[in-house]
Amino acid sequence: MLLKTTIFIVIALILLSLVSSLFFLLKDQGLTESKRTVYGLGARVSLGIYINNFNYLWSLYRAAR
Repeated sequence: MLLKTTIFIVIALILLSLVSSLFFLLKDQGLTESKRTVYGLGARVSLGIYINNFNYLWSLYRAAR
């Protein structure tokens, strides 16, 4: 149950980050010094790496039992 809850929360955060990046992309159109879209997409990539590593470690734990 913990694994499903964690995955659900991280996927929700990934979607939230993606939506916020799209919002900032549209709002900051033409501003070259704004990096909010880049930061939002960086957070999305970081969360994706986190969920990938979490699943990998979880599978190792399950295989060792």
